[in-house]
Amino acid sequence: MNHPSQKFHFRQFFSVLILLMFIVLVISGFVLFLTPAGRIAHPTNWALMGLDKDQWADLHFVLSILFIISSVFHLIYNWKAFSCYFKNHLSKKFQFKKEWLTALIIFVFISFLSVSSVWPFNELKTLRDYFRHEYWMPADSGADIGRHLNRYEGNRQHGEREMQHHESEKPHEGLHKNHEDHQSGEKLRYGRMSLQNAMERAGIDKTELKKRLEAAGYSDFKMDESLRAISVRKGHTPHELFDIIAGE
Repeated sequence: MNHPSQKFHFRQFFSVLILLMFIVLVISGFVLFLTPAGRIAHPTNWALMGLDKDQWADLHFVLSILFIISSVFHLIYNWKAFSCYFKNHLSKKFQFKKEWLTALIIFVFISFLSVSSVWPFNELKTLRDYFRHEYWMPADSGADIGRHLNRYEGNRQHGEREMQHHESEKPHEGLHKNHEDHQSGEKLRYGRMSLQNAMERAGIDKTELKKRLEAAGYSDFKMDESLRAISVRKGHTPHELFDIIAGE
């Protein structure tokens, strides 16, 4: 007896797909919570389950996009059942229910608190910073970490010198474009530069750094933060912030 081919059920497909992506997103989100800062992860080749810090971030980002897209299709295929939540069971007309209003209020409230320095969210941020900057340090001795960082920084600076040398050998007719590209590269480099690296590049100590930043109106900053993240608080560009640090 011939059996007709089974129909492909998209509702089941998207339900299972969303479940699988949700599980991986939870795992990758937890891993990213525990990963060390880039200044530790990159020079020391940190990895977990065969993936490094950037690969975990890429996995989380891509699956987040796919999760959103799949959720939209899941909503479309289940719209009839979903719309029942908004309707009165007798009149079949739209009815705004207290459960939805309560859910909306709680969602907005938690979203607001998550970007504020209040308990328990501040404790979660403190725990995250502990894993980023302290927990992974004992994996190597201080001397080993220092050698890793010096080698990493040396390789980075060597690559920059090679790039600048290559740019200087280009034909003169491309000089204007090269100048624009160099300016864009400078802005990008200053934006990604950490406050620690900026201090070392300016040749000053933490006492002088704090003095100059406070004089410019900066009172809350961390050494591992990027110049872009700090400068935006006062409406400066990363390059302007570096000039403040350098005393120019």
